[in-house]
Amino acid sequence: ERMRLKKQQQNAQRNEKETAEEESTVEDDVNISEELRRVRMLWPELTKRTLSTFRARGLFRSTDLSNEEWEQLGRDLANCNQLESLNLEDAVGGADVGDYKTSFLFRGWTKSNSIKDMDLGCNGFGLEGVQSIVPFLQNTSSLKYLDVSGNNIQSDGFNAIFRALRDSPIESLNCDDCGIESIEINSDCIPRNLKRLVLGENSINAAGCHVYFRSMQPDMDLSMATGSA
Repeated sequence: ERMRLKKQQQNAQRNEKETAEEESTVEDDVNISEELRRVRMLWPELTKRTLSTFRARGLFRSTDLSNEEWEQLGRDLANCNQLESLNLEDAVGGADVGDYKTSFLFRGWTKSNSIKDMDLGCNGFGLEGVQSIVPFLQNTSSLKYLDVSGNNIQSDGFNAIFRALRDSPIESLNCDDCGIESIEINSDCIPRNLKRLVLGENSINAAGCHVYFRSMQPDMDLSMATGSA
């Protein structure tokens, strides 16, 4: 009899928790815009927190999310502890809005223990956008592939990303066409697990190349030609 009562109590507690989560989701959904509601309809797993893959390449070019909505989308992604793959290539915005929209997205999404590959290519952000991503990169324990190609992050942005990824499990990094002219890092800042780096379509000077080549891991694959990592 005691076992039966205990089981009933556990079921009741579980039902209360599920009901509270559903009510919270409904209340939250009431307060969001039509644009963000449409995004949640396309990916219902966002609110169920069961999303594993989020591929929205180019989608938000035609969906005008406000700064607050980008931040809320970041929180939605942060709540998905099964999310492993993200593709936001050409999705956040152009050169005139890329920095601050990226900043709001990563204001809501500051860490992940599940994400493995992330494509943020061609979103028009520069050093300011990179600086907003750095805390996330420093607080992710599973990221192995990162693509920031086609963003004008320049040398300072590249160096900031490299330093942020130093202790991460990152294996492949694509910085193709990022306006990089020099690489100013020391061997202590090289990501320890990096195996492939793409630096095509950049104007890296000879001195910058020398500094980097001297610090490279012996088994690292470095591509100075255009291509994906």
